[in-house]
Amino acid sequence: MSITSRRVALAAAAAVLYIGAVAGCSDSAKSGAKDTAFLTTIKNVGVSLGSDSENISKGKQVCADLKAGKSVTSITADLSSAFSGDASKPLSFAAAATGAYCSDQTSKLTSGVTGG
Repeated sequence: MSITSRRVALAAAAAVLYIGAVAGCSDSAKSGAKDTAFLTTIKNVGVSLGSDSENISKGKQVCADLKAGKSVTSITADLSSAFSGDASKPLSFAAAATGAYCSDQTSKLTSGVTGG
C-alpha cells in the first residue's frame, strides 16, 4: 500500500470511527459531530483549507460531487489548486470528507485511488 493510499484510508477511517461513536445522538448533534470529526481529521492530516466553514462547505461538496457521479480524479483536480500542487493532499481531504459526510461513497473514492 502506497503512502498516499494509507493517508486516504487513515483519513476516512478516523472520520468514520468518530461518527460511529455518536450514532445514538440527535440529528443536530450528529451533524455537529460530523463537522467536528471532519475538521479534526483534516487538521491532524494537515489538509485544512482555511476557515472551518470553508472546509465544511468544500467537504460537503466532495460528497455532492461523488453522489452526482463526478470522478475522484475530477474532484481532486478541483481541489488541487488549494494545495499548491501536492497531489496527495486533495485526495486526503476528499477521503476525510467522505468518511465524515458520505461513508456510503467510500468505495468510489478507493476505486478511484486504485484505478479499479
